[in-house]
Amino acid sequence: MLADKNVADHLVKARELIADPNNWCQGAYGVSKEGNPLLSTQLADMQQPGARMCAMSALRIASGGNATLFGQMADALTGDDTDRLFAVCFLNNRSTHEELMKTFNQTINQLREPEMA
Repeated sequence: MLADKNVADHLVKARELIADPNNWCQGAYGVSKEGNPLLSTQLADMQQPGARMCAMSALRIASGGNATLFGQMADALTGDDTDRLFAVCFLNNRSTHEELMKTFNQTINQLREPEMA
């Protein structure tokens, strides 16, 4: 399905932003290279060298500000379409980096399965 492929492609972009554990954080939307917490609105600062971001911020950046696409990505990643923000934060903050990457990979593969068949 075209929509699934689009969501999968954008999840790949989000995953790439936090694939390196040094680019990922927990407990904040982002952290500056100086170690200061960043607000959810400081997406450009999260993309600076040395800064880190959480999965929520990675999804927001990868979606390019498209709220519908962000919602589809969050729903696919968490399986929860009732409270997307909480579900993504919970996933990010309660997972190891390895577990989070595994969730991204499994979700991307599931979304791409129909095109592989």
